[in-house]
Amino acid sequence: MTTTFQIVTSVSLQCRPIWDVLSPILDSSDANVTFGGSRDDTYDIATYVPVLDPLLAAVLYTLVLTPSAIEEAARQATLARIEQFILVHQNGSRHRHVAIVFLNSDTAFQGASRRCTIDAFVALQALLFDSPLIIDVPITILSEPDELLKSLKEHYYAVQRNINRPPDTTLMSTSLQAPSNSTLYLLEQIVAQGSDQLACQQNVNILSDFFPSLRALSAASRTVEMRRLIAEYLGERLAKHIESFWNEEKIHG
Repeated sequence: MTTTFQIVTSVSLQCRPIWDVLSPILDSSDANVTFGGSRDDTYDIATYVPVLDPLLAAVLYTLVLTPSAIEEAARQATLARIEQFILVHQNGSRHRHVAIVFLNSDTAFQGASRRCTIDAFVALQALLFDSPLIIDVPITILSEPDELLKSLKEHYYAVQRNINRPPDTTLMSTSLQAPSNSTLYLLEQIVAQGSDQLACQQNVNILSDFFPSLRALSAASRTVEMRRLIAEYLGERLAKHIESFWNEEKIHG
């Protein structure tokens, strides 16, 4: 039985302008992609890995948003769609998970003109803050659309590890058993050494929202502007710890 990463896209996603960017990326991936495999317009992408017992398979439902969804004319429709997404797919099951992927551009960046601003992302967070229905929904910000597949895989496998975790296993002991090539795993290692146990998972979530890859976090830790941003959200102590993590060359390559 195949263990290929499975992706199902909705028909509604294929009707949006961003599909012209995402389609060739998904088409060239090593995942098994079913284009337009769902007419359920409450989500954009579903990801899973087939297992012998379908009841044990985790499914990650994702909404794909872009800056145009946060513009004034579309803001309330976007909020209503996110709320419906949560109501339908976040049903409390350990095997059904939801996430929002925020692409920082409605089009692919081109060479030297590539830029990433978090203004639209911050506007999205402010929008969600006003809804009592939207609580603890992971949001991943991607500066480039071609980071989508990697982000989906890392998030999915982090979810699957959490499902397989024994009930009394702590975050730190689980992290020591997790695959070392996972961005979320390494974020856990970095943050666990710089914050207390209660704040650790919250800080991991914040970092994974802002930085979709370790390369992005590493680059950010070397700029004054982004160090200030990290300190603003996580505190000066943890920001200095993150900076020193790379300065001491604990990660190579």
